[in-house]
Amino acid sequence: MDLETRHLKLLQIIAEEGSFRRAAQRLGASQPALSRQISRLEKSLGATLLDRAANGVRLTPAGQLVVEASRKVHSEMGSLLTSISALIGRGGSPLRLVASLNPAVTVGRLMADGHPLEIMRHPDAEALEMVERGRADVALVVEDPLSRFQLKESLGMATIMRTPLWLCALPGRPELAVDKVALAGLNNAPWILPESGSSRSIVERLCLAAGYLPDPILIGDDDVVISGLAAGVGIALRGPLFGLATNRDLATRPLEEEALEHKICVWRRDRVAESLVRTVVEALQQQHVALAKRHPEYWRWIQEHPEAIPEYSVSPIQPAGTR
Repeated sequence: MDLETRHLKLLQIIAEEGSFRRAAQRLGASQPALSRQISRLEKSLGATLLDRAANGVRLTPAGQLVVEASRKVHSEMGSLLTSISALIGRGGSPLRLVASLNPAVTVGRLMADGHPLEIMRHPDAEALEMVERGRADVALVVEDPLSRFQLKESLGMATIMRTPLWLCALPGRPELAVDKVALAGLNNAPWILPESGSSRSIVERLCLAAGYLPDPILIGDDDVVISGLAAGVGIALRGPLFGLATNRDLATRPLEEEALEHKICVWRRDRVAESLVRTVVEALQQQHVALAKRHPEYWRWIQEHPEAIPEYSVSPIQPAGTR
């Protein structure tokens, strides 16, 4: 049996799904066919690659070595195909980008580089699931630093930035009358909350620590939140640049409590070259810094917290099913 990348990929998918049944459903193949191909692969290599049990399968030490090699092979193949497409002047199939974050900066940068794009907006967990299941190639999402996402090891992850959450409201609101805001004093405030996702979870966790769960007068996506703030109907916890990024005249105040959200990029190693991911991450960082320089108080915060915008690096994945 000649060892081909497709054989390596089959083993990788079976390991990710934890059973032949789920892998067969994902691939649109039959369980017996998959089992036969893995058996032939094991015979060809002279090693058992999977421990089979009634409740599923898991990799043997030899299987782990093969899957690690498979990931490297597919990552290199992705880089090769991307480079070839660029060399011959074709973007290839569209890059499927799903985001809970505003992808506008990324879109401009990628299209300037000649990459055809398909853009989708979804909440954080749903966006990550789309990447894991192969329905998207790259996700730009918010992660709660105290509740890390559990991702499959076939994915890559890089931190874009760590941003504080500050009180955001229309200038003149009474909640802005202090230099630093204590959340405990906002229990009766008219809250505007983001829709379900990491940002919503962070806000609710912070308020619960202050002794209450916010009673929102408005809930929605970024467009709804910005409209409510601009109309002066309430307050929200958002990044310090929320007003500048949306061209609205909004005021911000830092909190007495520490409140951070992590913005991350997650991608399929078998579909996206790491060089492209680096382009995306650095474009977002550069745009953020450019806006931050227009917000003196936040720019001082960034200078005091250089770790907030880290140099590009691929973060270690916390495998699904672990803590």
